[in-house]
Amino acid sequence: MNKVKGLICAALSAICFFMSSAFFRNFITVNIGSRVISDIGTYGQVFDQMLLTFALSAAIVFLLAAVYFVFDLSKKIDLKSRDSIIIICAVILILFFVGENIYLMKNSDLTGGYGSEFDYGDHFASVYTADKVSSGNYPPFAKLFYSICRDQFPDDMLNEAKQMQEAGQKHVYNIMKYSPQGMYSIYIYFLLSFIPFNILVYRALDTENKYARMLMTFALCFSGVVLFAVQRGNSIIIVFDLILFFCMYYRDKNPVIRECTLLALAAAFGFKLYPAIFGIVFIKEKKWKEGLRAALYGILFTVVPLLFLRGSAEDAAVLGSKIAKFGSDIIGIGDYSLKSQLWIVYSKFSDSEMPFKIIYIVCLLIYIALAVWMFIKTDRKWVEWFVCASACILIPSRSWTYVLIFLIIPLIALLSEKKKILPEYVYMGIVIFFMIYNRACLLLANRYSVILLPLLFAAAALTCRASVKKKENKSRS
Repeated sequence: MNKVKGLICAALSAICFFMSSAFFRNFITVNIGSRVISDIGTYGQVFDQMLLTFALSAAIVFLLAAVYFVFDLSKKIDLKSRDSIIIICAVILILFFVGENIYLMKNSDLTGGYGSEFDYGDHFASVYTADKVSSGNYPPFAKLFYSICRDQFPDDMLNEAKQMQEAGQKHVYNIMKYSPQGMYSIYIYFLLSFIPFNILVYRALDTENKYARMLMTFALCFSGVVLFAVQRGNSIIIVFDLILFFCMYYRDKNPVIRECTLLALAAAFGFKLYPAIFGIVFIKEKKWKEGLRAALYGILFTVVPLLFLRGSAEDAAVLGSKIAKFGSDIIGIGDYSLKSQLWIVYSKFSDSEMPFKIIYIVCLLIYIALAVWMFIKTDRKWVEWFVCASACILIPSRSWTYVLIFLIIPLIALLSEKKKILPEYVYMGIVIFFMIYNRACLLLANRYSVILLPLLFAAAALTCRASVKKKENKSRS
């Protein structure tokens, strides 16, 4: 029976390899793609890229499956074991990463959306606007960090950038980016974000199989969400590192390490504000003292930096107003916030603002109620972290692709579980799809996020419901 399965997988692998060929892709694009996609001239490359990467990845997966069945490796390798699932998820991510780069090498004129004048744009734009408190829209602690980075650049260069901005030019920070100081600033960014990311993810995966941990760390390191954040130079990776450190060690036996996790949570709050939601674990676990100290550290990380920034109390008030209003009137494609997700559906029927605001408030209250129920009732740690991560994604008024990086935290917790149920596999599959480094997948994720995000919630809610039923059965018996 296994040999028959192996032959079937081998045949499917051969078919997928043929589908990845240029001959087949051209035939499909001309004869079918042009009928399905109205503007095939614009989306032809995306359609072609989708065929190549999906077919090539499927071909290798079927080939591995054929080897598994033909050589009867089921006695040695349990595909449902924790290590096997980690390796399978990592292999899928790596295959798409390789397929994407193969396509980009064959189409050198195509950047795939990963290389442009926006490279490290978020970082240098924040550095450029860190000259005083009222400029930009980052909290005071983040402003202090970028202000220190700004001080590394000579005044002549900053004045030249200001003159370019006054002349109406865009991306004036490029003059800073390509300078020696800019290269040093990028180096510091990597030192504080990308390197800790790899170390923490490797340590967070709860498995003794070092190869599974290394493979998954590599896969997540080069996932689409992480690389997009790196390409933009966004501080969200630094924030992610701080939050992951908090999630890993807030229960540690060493009191010094526990205190460091509180500082990490406060620093994350100082950078982005909304990651403070992860601190609600203290309420569930009734750790009132730790929660109070974390809140105190958060206030200190907000107030103390103001003493070192250039500006008056009025400037600080202006900054607070900017943060409160930031992106409140912006709804766009690629935005994963709850407001934008609702607008995608609502705009197909109406463009009136008042009913939409009411619908948004009602849906927000429903989301909060569901999230609170899941957080309280679940005995799965990954569901707790998912509730916190979803708040970081859905509640802020602007939530671009790189915010999905917070889904890695519950994914790591789920991968570390020894036994999983069907909804958890569904959740895992959707998150892996979000993580894929592929332009076509990114477009699909953006377009169908209004379906995929509710599916994530449904999977987490069903897992939570299963936990509740399990507790009820135990209490009855």
